[in-house]
Amino acid sequence: MIRAVGFRVQETSLAVKYGLMVFLISRIFLTLWAALILTLQPIPVEQDEVLRPYLGETILKEGSAGLLLGPWQRFDTQHYLRIARLGYVAEEDSVFPPLYPALIRGFGYLFQGVQPIAERHLLAGIVISNLAFLGTLIVLFRITEDELDRSSAKRAVVYLAIFPTAFFLTAAYTESLFLFFALAAIWFARQNKFWIAGLFGLLAPLTRLTGWILVVPLAFEYMRQRRYKWRRIKLDFLAVFLPLVGISTFLLWRSISGLPQLAEIYGNYWYQVTAIPGSDLFTALRKMFAGEAPFTLFFDFFIVF
Repeated sequence: MIRAVGFRVQETSLAVKYGLMVFLISRIFLTLWAALILTLQPIPVEQDEVLRPYLGETILKEGSAGLLLGPWQRFDTQHYLRIARLGYVAEEDSVFPPLYPALIRGFGYLFQGVQPIAERHLLAGIVISNLAFLGTLIVLFRITEDELDRSSAKRAVVYLAIFPTAFFLTAAYTESLFLFFALAAIWFARQNKFWIAGLFGLLAPLTRLTGWILVVPLAFEYMRQRRYKWRRIKLDFLAVFLPLVGISTFLLWRSISGLPQLAEIYGNYWYQVTAIPGSDLFTALRKMFAGEAPFTLFFDFFIVF
């Protein structure tokens, strides 16, 4: 028993050390790269709320804050910062679940001496995302090592860190926090700790709407461990449905607040519609052959393959 516990601690220690090493290397590289790009190509003086929306936040472009934080002051980040500062005052912000902005606001109190508030909240958001990214690397290492082997675990962690869009995981976006919650839910489910798994599953859709889908792998894992025999189901099976509780709570709040349906918000503000998966490819092909597609659509289409 003692030997088994010691072995598990050793495994966790290795996951932490390796995950921390990969995290630090990627973090240092991205910080230097962002500062270099901003030095070579400074932020334009004129504001453009279409290409570079700041949504009323102070533009960080001076001193160390401009070099280290300015490059990350982009797109969805600004919506999270506005929610953290003002709440859901803008209708279009209501598509974003509240957990990440709430954490930004809470962590922001740790940086009370940092001014302006845009800098304080952005710093808090980046800290949260980076801690979540580190946690993601550690949990991914443990899951992969258990499923495959240690060599595969090391490769999986490196591949995630160097993926072309992995910089999203260190930006003030929800991707790293969501990925951490999702992996943690699966990890604890594999350990037959379904109430803890369900708690992480609950937090996932409060971070990103798609988190509710975790009910599927959690339910599958629960039944797999019980050899698909219904008589083995116990009270902890209810934990499997906690991701649905998370998304339902957010949707209920939106309804009580009198906000329009999500589909309407996505259509009016984000120019997105619900459709059959893959239908966008046929729409893109039609526009390409009709000569109605910009160059970027050609690029996006072929990058899919």
